Amino acid sequence: MAKAIVTNTPTKHEQTSLHDALERRRKYPRIVIDVPVIIKPEKATAVTAIVHDISIDGIQVRCDRGTTKQLHPTGKFIKEGKGSLVEVEFDLQFNAQPEKITITCQIYYFTVISKTEFAFGLLFRKYSDKSAALVDRFIMDQIIPVEDKVRTFLEEPRSQKEISTYMNMQGNEVVEVIDRLQVKGEIISFGEGHDVKHLKLSAAFTTIFNTLERLEQRLERLEPAKDGKGK
Repeated sequence: MAKAIVTNTPTKHEQTSLHDALERRRKYPRIVIDVPVIIKPEKATAVTAIVHDISIDGIQVRCDRGTTKQLHPTGKFIKEGKGSLVEVEFDLQFNAQPEKITITCQIYYFTVISKTEFAFGLLFRKYSDKSAALVDRFIMDQIIPVEDKVRTFLEEPRSQKEISTYMNMQGNEVVEVIDRLQVKGEIISFGEGHDVKHLKLSAAFTTIFNTLERLEQRLERLEPAKDGKGK
């Protein structure tokens, strides 16, 4: 009888679930950029990787197995707040002009994307020079056009699926945009379950006023008929 092998290595499904769960814990919207980055650990040689996405509070970097071993030799689960510090350097583009970003980060999580690709979540801890202002500016430059396009689309009630198709965005990305616009008080949502619709607030007011106007006109037409019956 073959002996069962017990391993702590997560299955592909478990790895994906862990990655998704960790990503959902990030507080701010993420912008996919896929740019090269130099990572300098405190007690190891600098390595290169790719910044997959960026948000106001951190980045996700992706790398191969060799780089992963240099950044996280033990391969063990990283407890919250216990990850090692690294310095990252990468460029962000502003009107085709690169601006260098230098930030000290703390490794937040480590997970497996595939057999040859691994991901690290890095939280921003200390900014150099004007890096903080540049990161904020870059993210706002990316977010605002998306929000404007969604606002325009929501002149009519739309479902999350309709927004996703129109914007060519993933469901979780649509949820983030909707949440931001709701916090700003710019859209309303109504309905339940899969029937939830989202509508620009100004469009909702217009719809309400138009409905009230039609109702008032209808009542005015009914008044003469009512008076005629009473005579």
